[in-house]
Amino acid sequence: MANNHWRKSQSQDPFVNSAHQESFRSRSHFKLKEIDKKYNIIKKNINCIDLGSFPGGWSLYANKVIGNTGKVFSIDIKEMVSIPGVTFIQGDFSDNQVCQKLASQVNNLPINLVMSDIAPNITGNSLVDQSRSIYLAEQALKFSTFFLEYGGVFLVKLFQGDGFENYINGINEFFGKIKIIKPKASRKESREVFLLAKSFNFVRSDK
Repeated sequence: MANNHWRKSQSQDPFVNSAHQESFRSRSHFKLKEIDKKYNIIKKNINCIDLGSFPGGWSLYANKVIGNTGKVFSIDIKEMVSIPGVTFIQGDFSDNQVCQKLASQVNNLPINLVMSDIAPNITGNSLVDQSRSIYLAEQALKFSTFFLEYGGVFLVKLFQGDGFENYINGINEFFGKIKIIKPKASRKESREVFLLAKSFNFVRSDK
């Protein structure tokens, strides 16, 4: 019954239908577009990294905005259909070898934006799922502190629940401005929100 309800809601979702009709790969395209139009985080000339990029909705949008004047790097455990102009690396972004491979591709380019639309595989246990979600967000933050240029931007998906407030409080150590966003393309019943952090101000001694 739950699967039937999900399929029905998907078929009636205007964002899902538009994504298919306009070849945007996923409804997440509209979430990023809405955030970008309001907060202007993706610009020509910037370089960005898309964590958990499969199936490619965010990378596709970012690459279109940035054009040939910047670069998009994408990472996911799942293989992603290639996007012209986007450098894709298959693997776990928290794995050191994968990060080293990415670093060699970045080749000292300044990274102005790290974005993550990652969500854990759902088990049905809300406590387990929330814990995994916060863990992934923490790994994405750790990743961003290594790759981001001073003054850079971090965009990450979060789910409201245990650990949410602690995560927000902890991120203040690294960024000067923080905003919690609930895009219209996010389902109303979902606890999903996006944290937009600007003005990265943490300098690693080993960079």
